[in-house]
Parts: sequence; structure tokens; C-alpha cells
Amino acid sequence: MAPSKGYRGQRATPRRHAKASIESVTGIEIESLCPRGRSRGQKLVRAKVSDLTTNKRIKDLGLVSPCDSTSVVIIGGGPSGATCAETLRSEGYNGRITVVSKENYLPYDRIKLSKLTTITEIERLQIRNEEYYRNANIEFMKGVEATKVEPATRTVHLSNGSTVKYSSLYLATGSKARVPTVPGIDLQNIFTLRDYDDSVNIIATLGEEKDKNVVVLGMSFIGLETAASYVGKAKTLTVVGQDEAPLAKVFGTEIGQSLQNLFMDKGVRFVFGTTIVKCNGENGAIKSVELANGNALDADMLILGVGTTLHTGFLRDSGVALNENGAVAVNDKLESNVRHIFAGGDIAHAPVFAHDNEKMSIGHVGLAQYHGRIAALNILKKEVPLRTVPFFWTMLFGKSIRYAGCGRHSSIQVVGDVGELKFVIFFFNESDKVIAVASCQRDPVVAQFAELLAQGKSLYKKDLKDDPMAWIKMISP
Repeated sequence: MAPSKGYRGQRATPRRHAKASIESVTGIEIESLCPRGRSRGQKLVRAKVSDLTTNKRIKDLGLVSPCDSTSVVIIGGGPSGATCAETLRSEGYNGRITVVSKENYLPYDRIKLSKLTTITEIERLQIRNEEYYRNANIEFMKGVEATKVEPATRTVHLSNGSTVKYSSLYLATGSKARVPTVPGIDLQNIFTLRDYDDSVNIIATLGEEKDKNVVVLGMSFIGLETAASYVGKAKTLTVVGQDEAPLAKVFGTEIGQSLQNLFMDKGVRFVFGTTIVKCNGENGAIKSVELANGNALDADMLILGVGTTLHTGFLRDSGVALNENGAVAVNDKLESNVRHIFAGGDIAHAPVFAHDNEKMSIGHVGLAQYHGRIAALNILKKEVPLRTVPFFWTMLFGKSIRYAGCGRHSSIQVVGDVGELKFVIFFFNESDKVIAVASCQRDPVVAQFAELLAQGKSLYKKDLKDDPMAWIKMISP
């Protein structure tokens, strides 16, 4: 899943959190923060006095009834699966809930992994503790994977040899880091950064002596976040990628070069227009990498950030429809072609409200959480459709970058100072419709655009002609 973090659902909007820390709001806590009424133009929030000491509140959970023989099985213990389980209970589901997770930990905040520079106890990252899930009667099967799904008997086969029965099934298995097939890729000290154990291993290997030459392969958000976090602990840190500038495919070359200057000022080196073709080792551990351009780099550590593949191989013979990259095709209720089987998060090929309900697979944490909530509501037969506006953010050397929207753009308009990394980018399609907005150090413009889309309104290039920010007045209060 990508390093960014947000979405616009039906109840929680980036606009409402524009001045708060949207990065700190997760799962079903989001709805608890929403206003419940108005008085003289002000928003009223109903809350217990004890709740006002924090900006988060956990919703009350329903009770389990011995008379309810139904069972929801959730495959995947990440943000989407966790939110689905919590929502089921908080919305009054009384049956059995079982979460099957390949990890050995309770759900935790993956967003923080690329920001950590010291080994952090997993308990400090976990979204909920053991007591919470015990009180909620949510059963976790940790360190176990699904190997097969049989819709005819509503049975899930597991890697430990057991099976679980379901009345409804939610698939939220997410994705895994892609590993290039080059000679030497199995040497020691070559890492992906996908889960907690990856983070621990990277930080432990990096150490405190600043004596490691680190190479990061990939100029995506995860690659840049990794570089920003680890450069201060490395002897050298070099980012290798096929692009002509960092994030050039997202923001364009000019802005990418400004980001490059920011990173280089902090000691990060770049090699553009190439990739790694071979890893060379010594005593079983990596020592250097050979590049497609004929050059070589010293590498005591290699961190891979070259995309992901989906965890859906176990569904191939299930009858659940998968597209060519393995994503599960779902409708606007997140239900697949097989009744009672739902899917969300990275693996869902789902309608995107902000893009005329065109189906897309989008790997962002906040969207995964939103999917978990919507899936739970529809498992409970509440018939709630998706209203997705992708929204994500990252922080690079203290610079806040946000992005809302999606789709392939044909042109852009930049407002602000690119050199100072204080700007807004408007992305247009061939009809001059604004399909996305990005910003750096210009909060909360992107959150405002997300709210505009969520209200079903559109923005065009002509609307920016006289005053590129006048459109903000189009947002209903």
C-alpha cells in the first residue's frame, strides 16, 4: 500500500480535519469526530466530558449474542480488515467475527514504518490492544494465511491446515512488495519496507555508526520517505530510479527537480535514468550493485521500493472474478460477483465517485479503512454505496505534500513558487476538467478540493482563469 493516507468518505472529510492532524485520525475514530448539529452557524459535537481530553474517541461496541449463529470471516489483518471488524461490532452485529492475518501482530499503523529511525515496540504502533479485541469478541488468527476459498460451502482453508466457515466473507489481503528478478537479489541485507519486521530489520542493520552505504531502488513516495528517514544514519545514501527527477511522473520534471534539490541539501544522492541489473556480494551479504548504465555503486544495504503485487493468488479457483493484475472486481457496495463475498483495500477494483464512478484499484491506507467501513455496513445489508474521493499525503523533510483526485492527466497548471516548494498543481484531463489537485506547503487547498468533489461538483480550467483560488467559494458550508 502506498505511503499516503487519506480518503473522503460519507462522514469524515479532509476539510473537517484541515486544521487538525488528519494524519492522526484512523479507523472508526473518524466518525466519532464528526459534528452532529449546528447552532448559529457553529458546529456542535456531542461527546462525553472524558472524550474531550483527546481528539480521538472509540465508538461503543455491540454485544455478542449466543442466539446469532452467523459468522463474518475477514481475511487480512491490515487497516481495511481491522476497520471492517470494528464497524461490524459498533453497528450492532452480534455474530462471530474472525480475522485471519498472516502477520504475527494485531493491526498497527503502517504509515509510520517509513518514518521510524529507531526500533519501536509494536505495542506503540498497534491501533488497538489485546483487551479491546477481547472485549469486542473479535477473534484474531495470527500468523495464518488463507490458501483456498470454497463459496459453495462457504469455507476458507488456512495455511495451518484448519478451515473456517463464513456467512459473509471480507477479502482485505492487501499487497506485497515487488522484488526484481536480478542476479544476487537473495543476498543478505536486501530489504523491502512493507511490514513491522521489515522496519526492525532495516534499522537494526543500519545501526548507529553511520558506516553503511545504502542504496534505495525506486523514486516513488515510499522510496523518498525511506531516503528522508535513513540518510542521517547512513555513510552514504543513493536513490536509483528510471525517472528524470523524483516524482516527475506525478508532479512533472520542474517540481521533481526542486524536490531533488531539497534531498541533495540533506545529503541524499540520486542516479537517474537507470536501474539495478545485478547485486554483488561478499560472505553472503550485498556489497555493491551494478547499474544498467554500466556504473556500479557500493551498497552495504539495498532497500527496494519498486511497487507491489496483490495478495489474491488463493482466489484463482474460487470463482471470484479477478482482473488481469489480480484485483477483485466489486460493485459500489464492495460485493464481488460471488454473493456474500466482499473485497476492499488494495485488492479491490472498485468504483471511484470522484472519477465518474470509473473502477480503479487504489492502494492508500485511508481508502482501505473507508472500504472496510462500507463493506461492514453492506454485510449488515444497509445498502450504503461508495463515495470515494482519493486523498493522500506525505511529509518529506518537513514539507507537507497532499494530493486529492485520480486519473490520467493531459496538462497541468502550477500556482505558487516551485523553487521554494510552496505551490498548488491543478491536473486537467483532455476536456480541461480538473481531475486532481496537489500541493506542497499550501494546506488546506487539497482538502478543500476533495470536499468539492465529495459534494459532486466539478472544476474546470476556465474557473481558474481570473483567480485560481476563487473556486473555493463553490464549496457548500
